[in-house]
Amino acid sequence: MAKVLTSFPNKIPDLITQARLIKTSMASFKGSSPELTTALAALPGAIDLLQTTFEEAKSRDSGKVALQAQAKKALKKLLVKIAKLVEVISDGDLEMLRSSGFPLSKDKSARPKNTSPLPAPDFSLSHGALGSSLNLNAKHVPGAASYLVFLTDGDPSNAENYKLFGVFAWCTNVLIPGLTAGQKYSIIGQCVGFNGMGVMSAPCTLMSL
Repeated sequence: MAKVLTSFPNKIPDLITQARLIKTSMASFKGSSPELTTALAALPGAIDLLQTTFEEAKSRDSGKVALQAQAKKALKKLLVKIAKLVEVISDGDLEMLRSSGFPLSKDKSARPKNTSPLPAPDFSLSHGALGSSLNLNAKHVPGAASYLVFLTDGDPSNAENYKLFGVFAWCTNVLIPGLTAGQKYSIIGQCVGFNGMGVMSAPCTLMSL
């Protein structure tokens, strides 16, 4: 029987990305309990705190680095708590477990055919029907349960410029609205499957009209 894995990325950017994915996925999780509701209410603040302390710790100030370590530990502890609650509430329901956004253990009775990371999605951008908008498309990647999409209007070669735009089950005619005419926008993204995070795509850039 599949179980929720409680081993989370050690690298802070990867941990933040996975925590945001779980937060988004848990918004549509069908099960509930007072304890789970309380834990989920604390999750956005824990993510934001780690993001803030991560940025501040780049100065290498020892006090700020210590605060970053505390925020990282607290977020992991909260994710473990949520994972255990999800497992109890799901009671073996595989669809509920999958909808939580947490990585799941493999069924030991079946050997996985491929344990390699999923390949990068092949994104394309086009101009939207409405002004100051873009459409995002990508062919489905076999094995992908969802897609993380990141957006920037800055230097596309700098990974730190990208912010999470959304998590999507499919990347077909995804609308990116509210853009500035004449500004170039770039997106990158990766698949999420049972083997975890896939390979990050190369930037795809287009100017908004």
